[in-house]
Amino acid sequence: MNVDTEIRRTLTELADRADGSVPPTVATTSWRQGVRIRRTRAALAAGAALVVVLSSISVYQLVGAQSSSRQKEVAPPASSPPTRTQPQANTVAGGAVPVAGGWVIGGGPSANGVWIWDRVHAQYVEVPHTYAYPAPVGPYVAVEDNGETAAEQRVGVLDLGAGTTQWLAEGATFLGLDWTADGSSIVYGLQISGESGVTVHVADAASGQTTSFPQVRFDGGWGPAWLPGGAEFAVGSDGTNPTMQAYSANTGEPSRGVPAFAALSAWSPDGSRVVRATANGAAVVDSSGAVLTQLPGYTYASRIYWADDQTIIMLRYGGSNNGWVIVEPGNANQFVPMPVEFVVSEGHEYTLVRG
Repeated sequence: MNVDTEIRRTLTELADRADGSVPPTVATTSWRQGVRIRRTRAALAAGAALVVVLSSISVYQLVGAQSSSRQKEVAPPASSPPTRTQPQANTVAGGAVPVAGGWVIGGGPSANGVWIWDRVHAQYVEVPHTYAYPAPVGPYVAVEDNGETAAEQRVGVLDLGAGTTQWLAEGATFLGLDWTADGSSIVYGLQISGESGVTVHVADAASGQTTSFPQVRFDGGWGPAWLPGGAEFAVGSDGTNPTMQAYSANTGEPSRGVPAFAALSAWSPDGSRVVRATANGAAVVDSSGAVLTQLPGYTYASRIYWADDQTIIMLRYGGSNNGWVIVEPGNANQFVPMPVEFVVSEGHEYTLVRG
């Protein structure tokens, strides 16, 4: 294990302090960069994790820190035929676990991989990958395998209907994934060990066809993430800048500046407001970046969802009390716990999808 990996591991352990003394941007950068902490972390004491302050939550509450890092360009394999994937049988009791506004628990860490909601077969299944990020709708799941060497690192798209995985890139760390709202495309970043700088790629989920944008590079911050409509993606420079640069998903040309945000799910359904991640928390802002509601505390900015134009769902992660908090004007906050089969692990692994 190299020095860089050791530093990342140490930062992650510090960032797990329950008192929140380490900024969330440090925590997120640590666990999203380089070779990830192994699954043995799941067995550690439940109290050693990030927590969210919920006692004085207002109309909206969430907070932010998104992934970021120094990454590198890597070309997809010249020919990468789909490989057969055999998900394990469902052992999560019942059907999809509803949260709010049509969102259900889409996935989370398991003892042997990752649980995902397989809407094709209407059951939770366990896939043997390090991380899995199901599309908000449809049969596709972005999957990632990590290891101690570059040769053990790869990213692909699993088709739950066909049971096959199309591998998109190998020999690089996968960072900054975001799905389009219709589940047809992903935008992601790659980092090659020993090199610096982010490389952004867009891939079609059905075919695996990838478009790389070597001219779109950034040294750290949030993204890449889709904007509403799926015609643009954005990347951010660092956790202190309130704006991100948007680019055309067709040409890679810069288009406009937008408020800093973590994922497409951070935009309200009408596209008028977005949860802007900041170095010290988060805020609900309009499309120009003007603050509408300041949000105290912090949570994972990439795990924020709008159930409707007024109701926000956010991840609460820490200790044995993991789950989703529903924040709605005029109502008491509601809490939906994780299924007991989901183990304690890194917070960014938990996801929601449309039921």
